[in-house]
Amino acid sequence: MEGSIVQRQEGSDAGHDPPVSLRAGTAAAVALGVVAGALLVAMASRPTREALEGIDEAWLRWMIQARWASVVAVSRVFNVVGSGLVLWPIRVAVAGWLGLRQRWQGLAVWVAATVTSEVAVVVLKALYGRERPPDSLVATHGFAFPSGHTTAITVVVVGLVIVLLPPGRGRLVGGVGAAAMAACMGLSRTVLAAHWLSDAYTGAILGAAMTLGAAAAVQSWWMRRVVPSTAVERAPRERGHWSAEE
Repeated sequence: MEGSIVQRQEGSDAGHDPPVSLRAGTAAAVALGVVAGALLVAMASRPTREALEGIDEAWLRWMIQARWASVVAVSRVFNVVGSGLVLWPIRVAVAGWLGLRQRWQGLAVWVAATVTSEVAVVVLKALYGRERPPDSLVATHGFAFPSGHTTAITVVVVGLVIVLLPPGRGRLVGGVGAAAMAACMGLSRTVLAAHWLSDAYTGAILGAAMTLGAAAAVQSWWMRRVVPSTAVERAPRERGHWSAEE
């Protein structure tokens, strides 16, 4: 009943809503959030931070050895793709499209994930104040941890899967593609020495957790607030329709 009410309210695109299964989305968001939280704690504690820094430095040496011309060229492309000059127009365009299609749940997820992740990256960079690797091959600014490029691209690609693909096999394939895109972005940041390895994978995990968390939160709020009120508003009209047919 609730699903049919949402479809009648939102029109032809309502088949894409709810954005996620509430139970599965919440479980995934919590699991990723726990991992992200553990990484944040590890980076804040001196012994574990030093262990992570040792891995980061070893990884950077490997990435420097792997700087073949083709690898660097592809990494430079990812540097542009993950920049605000590319991602912000995409964010605005998707938000506008969702609004025009009256996909309100999807729009709420898209905006919430974007805003919360951007704020989180700014706050965390300021709190940790981690210096970037030396001799970056691209221009960088600000602190290193977590990677803004990797966080942002993860939020965008996971968000696109959630708001544009209906549940089913297509969304599963899209999710695998989104994970691959996030991994490639993180790898490219280390090839260019723009970020340490731990900056990159923390950003990817954090971005995925915040996007899935936004989707689960919107779905929970929608089912508790919007659907019941819609059902109450429609009930008198539906009862009148049934009585007329009888």
